[in-house]
Amino acid sequence: MRIRKGGEVLPDYLAPRYLVRRGEIADLIYRGEGFFIRLKVEVMGDGEEGAVVLVRNPLSGRRLRARVVGEGKLEVIQSGKN
Repeated sequence: MRIRKGGEVLPDYLAPRYLVRRGEIADLIYRGEGFFIRLKVEVMGDGEEGAVVLVRNPLSGRRLRARVVGEGKLEVIQSGKN
């Protein structure tokens, strides 16, 4: 897409800035009352900040939904929380 000089650049014109990408290994944090657990997971899809992506624990094979919170960083989405 070509933008004319002085033309408006709309958010739809920009490519998303993915902070995690499919196939990458990222840090997943699970926060509970008074504790947190951090483990490495395989990311199953591209995600920008705030996006929900599927991840897989390579040790157990279990899949979880996680929210992208930073570059290579995700947090588990707990039941009842969005």
